[in-house]
Amino acid sequence: MDFGERLQKLRTDLNMTQKELAEKLDIKQQAVSSYEQGTTKPKNDVIIKISKLLWMKCKIKKQLN
Repeated sequence: MDFGERLQKLRTDLNMTQKELAEKLDIKQQAVSSYEQGTTKPKNDVIIKISKLLWMKCKIKKQLN
């Protein structure tokens, strides 16, 4: 599983749309789509934002279950 597939799986597991993720990362929805399709790779600062955001959301989801 590559980065884009993992990003899409995490995003959908958290019931987030591409648009919602993009808004939280302060990027365009098209960028999220491009990352998930594997046509472009995010810059390091965006990878850090993605990691922090999705880690926190996963942690909260586990606590609620």
